[in-house]
Amino acid sequence: WLETRLSKRTVAAWGGWGALLGFVLIVFSGITFNQSVFYAGVVLLGVGTGISTV
Repeated sequence: WLETRLSKRTVAAWGGWGALLGFVLIVFSGITFNQSVFYAGVVLLGVGTGISTV
């Protein structure tokens, strides 16, 4: 759906930034021992990598 409205490069960049944010949340959850932040990071990492594979 996004590829019809935006260029592939833009969609891939958004996915990359989302995946990066997911990694940051996973690292932050390890520092703070927060399980819900870890799960949010894993979900965001999955969505980001899924979007970036255009």
